[in-house]
Amino acid sequence: MSEKRPSFLRMPGQVHDSSARERRREFEVMDLNGEELIKELVPSKIDLEGDERTAESYAVASFVIEKFWDYLKDKLSTQEVELNQSPEGDTSAKRFVSALNEAVDSYRDEFFDDFRDSLKGKQDEDISKTDALTLRYFQMKKEETGRLGFPSMKDLVTMVGRMGDVVPKVYERDIGHPPSDEELFKALEHPSLKRLFMEMMTNSRSVVNTILIRLEGGKDTNLDDYTREFDPKYFKMEESNGNKHVVFRPEVTRWFRDVWAQVAENRANEGIVSPKALQCPVLYTGKFVEMYDWVAREFQEFYKAEKDKSPKTESQG
Repeated sequence: MSEKRPSFLRMPGQVHDSSARERRREFEVMDLNGEELIKELVPSKIDLEGDERTAESYAVASFVIEKFWDYLKDKLSTQEVELNQSPEGDTSAKRFVSALNEAVDSYRDEFFDDFRDSLKGKQDEDISKTDALTLRYFQMKKEETGRLGFPSMKDLVTMVGRMGDVVPKVYERDIGHPPSDEELFKALEHPSLKRLFMEMMTNSRSVVNTILIRLEGGKDTNLDDYTREFDPKYFKMEESNGNKHVVFRPEVTRWFRDVWAQVAENRANEGIVSPKALQCPVLYTGKFVEMYDWVAREFQEFYKAEKDKSPKTESQG
């Protein structure tokens, strides 16, 4: 019997905590009218601290992410994404990350302005639950940081873009020739890659950062830096049902699990409490695959458009 493939799902070295998911479920079944929602969810000060406040922040962030995604889908049902036609970057994938992240920032600003305008003149009794939860999120961020924060899709765009760079290199090394456009797109759309991202998102940010630092080969990680790349040595090509797709090398995943298991043991011996892993709020929404598929489609369109304009773009770097 073949050995089960190791995964990044719920890595050791952290306390896996479901409190934020449970709080989201409490919000979902909350049956209050507009005035009651405002009184309950948007008081003058949100009196929560420590782990309870963190779980609350994750829970309400998931509703804001979902609201923004619905807003974006509505926008894109009637218009195409407007991308910077001269983004920076020395490969098509890096230029894609630069261009789409700039567009996502623009949509985020539009969403915020439209949400604010939608509340003007609206009475408390007309406020929806999602409106109240969005207000609660913004209030929490203002109390914590002094400014309005916003959950971002940019990490996902960057991750897809980096895989758009690494897949052709791994493909050529393992298969013996570069992938066709169709083979590249299929590899990026393959369920195994979505599953890999979702596994990583079940962990705390500190665990994810150590994975990304290793992939980038540096001393820190920065998903806002579109010039960085993942090292292809950590990946390999596999084939299932006639489709070639990229996966993490099992020995790399095992190494990470062993490292964090040792970290957990060391902390326990020293009486140090491990950090909590609440999972990425995107996973609470059930919309991650939709979001991933959209980013992958945008990559395809961008890649093909660049190739149509200049067939030698990729070979020239």
